[in-house]
Amino acid sequence: MSSDDTITTESLIRDIQQVAGKPCPHCHDSITLADALKCRAFGFGKSPCCAEGLAQALGNSVEELDETARNYFNLHECYQSAWQWIQEQK
Repeated sequence: MSSDDTITTESLIRDIQQVAGKPCPHCHDSITLADALKCRAFGFGKSPCCAEGLAQALGNSVEELDETARNYFNLHECYQSAWQWIQEQK
């Protein structure tokens, strides 16, 4: 996981908005806000991809990735707030 002790929810949302919509190098679909947030949490903020590509890079299933990401978000207020913001955008 990345060290994000000094970031704010606002800066995190700004960062993931800049990445969302770009093509995934793994599957060429658009990277979602959720994918961008997970990539940032797992240290792939500079090379974001879809959830499947991230899970593959980490040697996990997408389900394992999602569970680990939820646990991480729950421990970090800025990620939890960004995740809630993403859910409100749907």
